Amino acid sequence: REAPAVMKRFAALLVPGGLFYLSLKAGQGAEWTADSHGQPLPRYFVYWQPDEADALLKEAGLRIVEGWLSQVSEETTWLFRFARKAGGGFEFPLSIS
Repeated sequence: REAPAVMKRFAALLVPGGLFYLSLKAGQGAEWTADSHGQPLPRYFVYWQPDEADALLKEAGLRIVEGWLSQVSEETTWLFRFARKAGGGFEFPLSIS
């Protein structure tokens, strides 16, 4: 519900040509987890589908320049996106190795 307004605020903070990195858990729904890496650390995750995340970035005025999914376990897939703010005449280079 608040994600579009928050993403627009992030985009507004970027310099023209600036790069934004986003990583989200892929999936559907939301849940609390009790621990993280064996430590008692409750966290709340909202899961995203790639098309939902892409629409959120585009709605904020960002252009997706790179993206992928990474399955890190049987239960966990992460969604990664690099998106760029238009303008400025200069674009910071993006090099992913």
